[in-house]
Amino acid sequence: MNTELAPYHAHIYYELDDRARAERLHQELAYAKGLGDLANLLFMGEMRDQNVGPHPKPQFEVHFLEDVLPKVISLIEASGFRALVHPLTDDALLITRRWHFGSANLSHSIRRCLIRLE
Repeated sequence: MNTELAPYHAHIYYELDDRARAERLHQELAYAKGLGDLANLLFMGEMRDQNVGPHPKPQFEVHFLEDVLPKVISLIEASGFRALVHPLTDDALLITRRWHFGSANLSHSIRRCLIRLE
């Protein structure tokens, strides 16, 4: 697989009382989708104001190719929100469960869950 084109997910978490700021980041990413540094930002999920599946708090997701990973991480870090960033696989649920319910928690501003895929 060409690693520059490997797909990734970012789940960006927010508190309900900080939804307006999260919505601004969501809009910034949505407007930039397909342009310039974010040409390979592929999908913007809707804002979810409740727990969904293994995600322990409100969040929205972003799908993108690995070549825009540094830009996406930079935008998330600048926003101050917490995020789970991981490769998109057929077993993404397992990756998120390992991350959420493993030794790590949401105390880090960015947590990358990189698992070697065979």
